[in-house]
Amino acid sequence: MVKFQGEDISFEIKSNKADLSFLNKFKIYFYTDLCFKSKFSKDAEVGFLKLNPLGTSGFSGVIPTADTSKMLGNLWYEIVVESSDFGIPNETVIKKDLTGIFIKKSTIKQEAI
Repeated sequence: MVKFQGEDISFEIKSNKADLSFLNKFKIYFYTDLCFKSKFSKDAEVGFLKLNPLGTSGFSGVIPTADTSKMLGNLWYEIVVESSDFGIPNETVIKKDLTGIFIKKSTIKQEAI
């Protein structure tokens, strides 16, 4: 699927097997080769957009225009959970893959207002 820079991109992350509601820290990062990350979190957190629950089996959200305008190329996602080993927070990537979305350069010239 092709999207253009500056378009909102809706997404849903679902699990058929696991109850995701019990996870204390659940984060999703979306990024392209340009290194900008759009960050989402299950809980309110500074620098992250909040995920919307889909029952106990998943989450949804929208990568906003302000973020996609800084992205170009294949859109990747990374799902991260945080556990605590001996009281020390530890983030673990549980899934990383392509979304199937390719973000193209916008053909609309952005002008300063």
